[in-house]
Amino acid sequence: MKKLLLVLMLTINFIFLTQRLDAQNELWDKIFVFPENYRIYTLSFSDSLNGWAGGQTTGPVGVVLNTKDGGQTWSEQFLNPEYSWFNNIDFVDSLNGWAAGLHCLFKTSNGGKEWVRVADSLFDFDIYRGLSDLQSVSFADTAFGIITGTESTIAITLDGGNTWNCSIINPENGFIDTVYYGVVLSAGKACATGRGGVAVSADSGKTWHITHNEDRSYIKCSFIDNGYGWVLSRDGQIQKTRDYGESWIFCKQIFEDEVDCAVDISFLDSLTGWVIANNGVIWQTNDGGYNWLSSTISQDTALAVITSATNNATFVLNEANSLFKYKSFSAITEFFKKFPDCYQLCHNYPNPFNPSTNIKYSIPTKSMVKIQVIDINGNLLETLVDRLQEPGDYQIMWDASRFSSGIYFYRLQAGDFFEARKCLLIK
Repeated sequence: MKKLLLVLMLTINFIFLTQRLDAQNELWDKIFVFPENYRIYTLSFSDSLNGWAGGQTTGPVGVVLNTKDGGQTWSEQFLNPEYSWFNNIDFVDSLNGWAAGLHCLFKTSNGGKEWVRVADSLFDFDIYRGLSDLQSVSFADTAFGIITGTESTIAITLDGGNTWNCSIINPENGFIDTVYYGVVLSAGKACATGRGGVAVSADSGKTWHITHNEDRSYIKCSFIDNGYGWVLSRDGQIQKTRDYGESWIFCKQIFEDEVDCAVDISFLDSLTGWVIANNGVIWQTNDGGYNWLSSTISQDTALAVITSATNNATFVLNEANSLFKYKSFSAITEFFKKFPDCYQLCHNYPNPFNPSTNIKYSIPTKSMVKIQVIDINGNLLETLVDRLQEPGDYQIMWDASRFSSGIYFYRLQAGDFFEARKCLLIK
């Protein structure tokens, strides 16, 4: 009888898992395949209909293509045989956009009908004049923008590209080698990612300081409104910020092996985001980056770039030139909702820690939740959570900067459930 029950349980689990994976693979529609003579490196959509793709074509020649029907059809918009490729394109609306590539930067103010090259004479770095191989371009609006390139170069404009504040990124408290990506946010704030960490500037790029330092290649960051952002490393680590990059919280290590590589990250809002990898797998979160589900939309073919427009339109391209579009959100959001089936208090991470650590917990039903920190003598030090919460998985950060080194305990009380765990602060 026990064997029969076990077989039935395994069968049910297998059917459920199969249905789950099949449904997940159906979240993306293949809408277009670019001809083989194109190599597409970048996508930018200003809305669900208007989009641009950049890269190179036979020659090699830098090329920009345009769609006006949400990626169903594309046409060549700009060819420049003088430059070999475009690495990144960014449009702030349907008219104003930028294209950055090998030793070149172009600008359009009429949706790409005409592209004007930005003069090399506007860029004067300490080690040379002109432009390197530009890796990224990003604009917050038509005036405030940033470009990054090889040789750790960064340039920021406040007047739509007429003048540029050029610098070799040299944070006051560390070093970043090779700037892969930069983004401008608001009120002079900017963030740059690279080999060795993440740096931010609060004065339009005049000075930089490292806010996350680790021996990883942080290849991309994705920000939304109100200072929320995420940064991705090539080995699949994801960190999150709520204050424009001044501090970072560990979210997830989405894979542990040394074979797969993360490629790109894009968040649509404070909850929904994606990470793509070189093995054809796309990871999706619906809780702000703490939990991720994976699916394969491009079997054995690396994914190349993902981008989200402002109105729930997200596109991903693989290295075989196939373009996919994310389906409607209403049914998918419900599909991915997953409530825990029991109360759980997880081990904090990191542990040991200094000065902060993350505490994850789960509640299966709506409960009055209390999380408190006590010292080794049983004295209450802090109450981190004290409120009614819906069922789900949660994470809270404990900042212990004002406490001395030692052993501490944190405890979860929810309904009749009670559990405590030990953590170690080392300064």
